[in-house]
Amino acid sequence: MRIKRLRGKTIGIVGFGRIGQVVAEKSHAFGLKVLAQIP
Repeated sequence: MRIKRLRGKTIGIVGFGRIGQVVAEKSHAFGLKVLAQIP
């Protein structure tokens, strides 16, 4: 099984309520760049 590297990739989050903030925090810990859209 191949391991996918996450560091340096970008994640987009639609909605930045409590769940969106937790996802952003966890994603940032993995080295992802976080973009958030607040509808």
